[in-house]
Formats: sequence, C-alpha cells, structure tokens
Amino acid sequence: MNKKVIILFLLLFFIISAVYAEDNDNIENNNLSELSTNLESNHEDILVENNEINENNNIQNEKINLKNNTESNKESNEPIIDDEDNNGSLTPQKSASNVEPKVTVHNITEIRENKLNITMTSNVDGKIYYTRNGSMPTSKSLLYKNGEVLTICVKTQINAIVITNNNIISNITHYQSEQIITPPISIVKCLTDLVNDKQIINFTTNWNNTTTYYTLDGSNPKKSNTKVTYNNKSVTVNKNQTLKFYTKDNLEGYESIVYSYNTPKYYNERATLKVINTTRMYSDNHQKIMIQSN
Repeated sequence: MNKKVIILFLLLFFIISAVYAEDNDNIENNNLSELSTNLESNHEDILVENNEINENNNIQNEKINLKNNTESNKESNEPIIDDEDNNGSLTPQKSASNVEPKVTVHNITEIRENKLNITMTSNVDGKIYYTRNGSMPTSKSLLYKNGEVLTICVKTQINAIVITNNNIISNITHYQSEQIITPPISIVKCLTDLVNDKQIINFTTNWNNTTTYYTLDGSNPKKSNTKVTYNNKSVTVNKNQTLKFYTKDNLEGYESIVYSYNTPKYYNERATLKVINTTRMYSDNHQKIMIQSN
C-alpha cells in the first residue's frame, strides 16, 4: 500500500513539474516575443524621428543658402556712393545688365559767332548731371532736362554723368567743341571809285568787337601796328599800292587769314567780285557769305 502511494505521489510530482516547466517556457517565449516587438517598434520610432530631424535640417540649410545668395546679389548690385569723403563725388559702377552707362553730347548747329547749340542723351534710364566749367560733376551739379538745347561758346568745357534709376553712376563724359570754325573775316568796302589814282575804302567784318591790321606796301600785316578798330576809320589806297590786312577778335584773340586788295587799274574799270564763305553749311542748309568788290 505504501509503495503505491509513493509511486502515485512521484507520478503526480512529475506531472506537476512538467506542467510548471511548460508554463514557464510559454511565459518566457511570450516575454521574448513581446520584447522583440517592443524593440522593433522602438527602432521604427527612432528611424521616423531621424528622418524628421534630417528633413528639418535640410529645410534650414535651404533657407540659409537662399538668404546668403540674396545678400550676395544685393551687395554686387549696389553702387558705391561716398558723398562725405569725396565732397559729393560718385564712384562709377556697372549696371546689373553689364551695360555701361554713358552720356553722349550732340552738336545740333555749327559754330556761329563763336557759339553753338548742343543736346545730351544717355544709353540708360536715369538723370544727367553736368558742369560747364570743366569741374567734376556730382548729383548736386546742374540737372539736364530731356531734350533741352544748351548754347555754349567754343571755350565751354562740358563734363557730364548719368545716374541710373538703380543708382549706377557712369564715367564722366568730357566735351569741348572745335575751337574755331567761323573766324573773324573782313572784306574791303569801297567808299569811292578810283579818283586821281586814289581810292578810299574801309573794312566790313562779320564779327563785332574786332580790330583789322593792314599794310600798304605788301608786307605782312601781322607785324604791323597800323590798324582800324570797329570799322570806324577809312583808309586811302594809291593806285599802285597793295593793301594787305587781317582781322583779330578783341575778346578771345581769334585771327583771320591775311587778305590782299588792289585798286582798279583805271576809272570805270569793270568790277571784280570776290566771294568769301564766313561759315560752314548751317544745319538748316544755309550758309553765310561776304562779297567784296573793287
């Protein structure tokens, strides 16, 4: 009897032990499975978080690059204006389109009595500033009005710049006209015919405020002090004398060439005419001349 009980007890013990061991295995497997699931979930969360961080970093980098490019472009297009250090002078710059701003001066008339008319244009939109005395122009100089006609003398020195709408400053354009195109010219005006082998004349000049120098022996009048001022004095020329003369402007010193004149050879001689151009062709296709008769 005791043996059977002992055997039954041992069998029951082994059965309970086996069941307990199986339950432990299942619990352990479940724990391992749950741990694995948790690890995979955490790994996915970490990957998602890393992707979000990388994406944010890329966005920030793009914003920084865009800002740097904008500031770089802005700095490259800004002109250099230094009114305080250079007394209002402006430093030339090129425009963003690589078109160099420039002022052009146009002659619209020939020189007439030492003066002519000009206009100015620029190859870009902007304001033209200029000086008339050869000084350097700034934004405080004279402002040129579009289409304005300026009258200048041959000694006027124009300096001009253009400042574009984007504050780009051109180089200085310098202009001065040809020094002389219509010099002072005089012709002989006969006051009498040849009478007793003498003729009385005076001089007519295309300019005011001039002096005419002359000789009666055919010598160079530029070495003579014999003169007539403002055409207010008559001169007597003998039949066989050669009158030589030239005219000088009293204001600016311009001189004509030397001209010669001979009296008629006898009374009632057929007149001899001489035509002298006093200007080039005008812009309106007209030209001034002077006609001399003996």
